[in-house]
Amino acid sequence: MDDDAAEQLEMDRQTWAALREQGVVPGSDLGVDAFFFAPAQAAAEQLAADLESLGWTVAVSSPRQGLLKRRSLWALQASRVFRDIHLQTLDEMVTSLQVEAARHGAEFDGWGAEVPGDDASRPL
Repeated sequence: MDDDAAEQLEMDRQTWAALREQGVVPGSDLGVDAFFFAPAQAAAEQLAADLESLGWTVAVSSPRQGLLKRRSLWALQASRVFRDIHLQTLDEMVTSLQVEAARHGAEFDGWGAEVPGDDASRPL
């Protein structure tokens, strides 16, 4: 396991602990957003297609960056509701997303979740 993979899995534990503090219990449903960066449009589109085949809803954008805003960086946000969430589910999700990103020369930039609440969800 490389350092980035180990770091992501450690972050899973921290995020899971924070979710538990906010009332998320093992076995509940959890909406998750995952974030990626791809160096080219073709890589972004193929990654999006592959994520969609795995049950994710994906939005792709291309904010301009760099001098004179000529260089494009392709950003992807993938969303999915996980049923019966557990820490193991999150670890498997992260590992799978890292593999998918690497297959397309993209970077997996992490994930976040909406904390279920009475009035409004709060991002975590």
